[in-house]
Parts: sequence; structure tokens; C-alpha cells
Amino acid sequence: TKMLAALGVRVTNDDLKLQGTDLIYRVMQRWLPASRALLEMIILHLPSPKVAQRYRAELLSQAPSDHPSSAVLRGCETGPGTPLLMYISRHVPTADGKR
Repeated sequence: TKMLAALGVRVTNDDLKLQGTDLIYRVMQRWLPASRALLEMIILHLPSPKVAQRYRAELLSQAPSDHPSSAVLRGCETGPGTPLLMYISRHVPTADGKR
């Protein structure tokens, strides 16, 4: 419990009654909640959709780069007058584990 206090992890008396793996899981849940850690990593390390769309657009579309739909896709444009674009993807597993 001294180590938990030093780390700032608060556990209840009921938590301390757990043993082994159950106790470790509970301590880890309190110390580093996966949802918060994952959200923080997404915020800090992934580009915004608008920024990412600039370099992903050519991978998503087979249309020529000078086609109007390509410009809309690349710019992540929305609003009246912009065409509706839809991307449908199907992932099929292969024997070697690659896509």
C-alpha cells in the first residue's frame, strides 16, 4: 500500500481484499485507465482528419488527381454544392496474414 500511495493510486478496502491477478488488474485500472490513456495517445499522436486527408486521399480514390471529386476528398470539404462521396472497404484475410 505504501507503493500505491507513492504512485497516487487510491484503492478501497474491498480492492485490497483481492488477491493475485485480480488485485493487479484492479491496481492497473486505477493507476492507468486504458480509456484515458488511449484517448490521450489519440489526441497527442494522430493528425486531425482534415490534415490526414491530404495525404490519404490518393490512397482512397482511384480518380485522377485533377478530378473534382479528388479535390473535395483531399480538402475534406463539406457543405452545399459539394458531391457526396462514399468509401466502401472490405478486408479479406489472406493465408500469409497480410492484407
